[in-house]
Amino acid sequence: MIGCGVSGLTTGLMLLNNGYNVSIIARDHYENTVSAKAAAIWFPYRAFPKAKVIEWSKYSFYEFRKLATSLSSGVSFVPFRIIEPRGTEPFWINAIPQEAKLDQKNIDICGSHFTDYTYLIPLIETQIYLPFLYDMFLQNGGSFHYQEVQDLSKLADSGSVINCTGLGSKKLCKDNDLYPILGQTVKVKSTENLVGLALEEYPTLPENELAYIIQRSDCIVLGGSAYTHTDAEIINEELTGRILQRCSFLEPKLNTDQIISVQTGLRPGRTQIRLEKDLSAPIIHNYGHGGAGFTVSWGCAREVLNLLG
Repeated sequence: MIGCGVSGLTTGLMLLNNGYNVSIIARDHYENTVSAKAAAIWFPYRAFPKAKVIEWSKYSFYEFRKLATSLSSGVSFVPFRIIEPRGTEPFWINAIPQEAKLDQKNIDICGSHFTDYTYLIPLIETQIYLPFLYDMFLQNGGSFHYQEVQDLSKLADSGSVINCTGLGSKKLCKDNDLYPILGQTVKVKSTENLVGLALEEYPTLPENELAYIIQRSDCIVLGGSAYTHTDAEIINEELTGRILQRCSFLEPKLNTDQIISVQTGLRPGRTQIRLEKDLSAPIIHNYGHGGAGFTVSWGCAREVLNLLG
């Protein structure tokens, strides 16, 4: 197994739980992966192909429901508002169980018409969840080795390889369909009794920017951006101001006076998620999850297991 972000840890644990011996090789500790910078709420955001993403997301939804029974997992179910343009049914609705629906109403924002969907969906607090996965992986007999892999085919000479290297696959696999998506978030002090929300098509919103508010136990994460083909992880102070302004507009109860931190991260975008066997070696690729890495993680791990079988 190569890579120890959420995809690598989840897939490794899935394989261990199904009788495989698994060792993860990674260049960086999970704390230094883009997964550790995620908010993260269950939502199939900008990941393709849609039919597969729905299937993987739905499976993950039920796995997160099981994990939410453990207080140490960092997974909980919270009401969350997803605001979409009125008149069309979003594709992601098919991935959420009907019983999770809490409310649906029409709203207007700056003269534009939207439907406000409120669902009870998984919140995955990365600062708790990733250490939880890491510990579970070790407790179930997995092992870690830290080194940078230069050649997957040589590694495959000694057994099956699962490639979960995210953006690293651009160089490792010479994959020109893979590209960085620059995200920027702002962490602020928590506000009590606040329901999170996400709105991608905000009126007058600059291209590749969106608005979301995610309440965690340690803070509120505000976002955000999705600038494609941008490698430099530089904090944009003007974007920080826009994030604070639009999130405060959408949720007047939000207190943005105390900023904890501002951070950036590069998501692994791709024309569609690559989850398949390599034709030239015993390698299975599992990368390119865009902004839906946590959302599809368990569904993709199950598919890797099926491909190995």
